[in-house]
Amino acid sequence: MVPETTIDSKIRYQPRDPSDDYKLVYDAWNRVVQVKDGFVAVQKNEYDGLNRRIERDETRGDGTKQHFYYNTQWQVLEIEVSRGTGPLAHYVYHP
Repeated sequence: MVPETTIDSKIRYQPRDPSDDYKLVYDAWNRVVQVKDGFVAVQKNEYDGLNRRIERDETRGDGTKQHFYYNTQWQVLEIEVSRGTGPLAHYVYHP
């Protein structure tokens, strides 16, 4: 949050623009493959042949990753963490 002084001398906090802090790295298909904070990659993404994100690594190197599983309508059904702790989230869609 960035402090900002208003006309009536009150201080209010505005969220910072994320583009000031993070750099996005795209692949040839215009998909975000890395999010960098300075020179450090804070997120890495992998995609399948249908352009769905199948893996997101936000761990800053501790070895845990999130795996995404989809149905035939490209809806996320489950997010699983590679630490072996079981699914992080299940999603059920009503027809």
